[in-house]
Amino acid sequence: MNAEDPLAALRDITLPEAVSWWPPAPGWWLLLALLLALAGLLLHAAWRRYQRNRYRRAAVALLRTASQHYQQSRDAAAAITTALDILRRVARYHRHFAEAVALSGSELIASLNRHARSGMALLPEQPALLEQVLYAAGHQQSEQLHHYCEQLLSGAEALVQALPAPDTAGSGVGDV
Repeated sequence: MNAEDPLAALRDITLPEAVSWWPPAPGWWLLLALLLALAGLLLHAAWRRYQRNRYRRAAVALLRTASQHYQQSRDAAAAITTALDILRRVARYHRHFAEAVALSGSELIASLNRHARSGMALLPEQPALLEQVLYAAGHQQSEQLHHYCEQLLSGAEALVQALPAPDTAGSGVGDV
């Protein structure tokens, strides 16, 4: 045996270099690509839904404007006429309400109520009062007429908000 100390000849263990986090392995690249594709599909679906519902946002804004104008002027005939016009324009976007587009007055309201899905708000039907407002030259602004106007405006807004998105979008925001 050798007189030298054998432990002095030993050296420290050298560790290999740490594994770098960049560039990632191919599996991580694939996962990243799949996540980006999924995020793109979700964004596209959200955008399409937003675009399909633009008629609803425009109609609700018009109905709220008509309601505010009614609150200021208390002109029930103008508010009722405006609400019926907006409802007719909304009906163009839904195949369920296709027959309502050509109707007016109480027939329009009856058709919208008849084709509304269960759980949707129904519009108030008072044909005699509605015909008096729409076609009589010198109608009186009665309390009954004001109550009907308020019901119609709130019911129209609730009906428009409860409608499902149409299958195909209309021709544009300006159409509502």
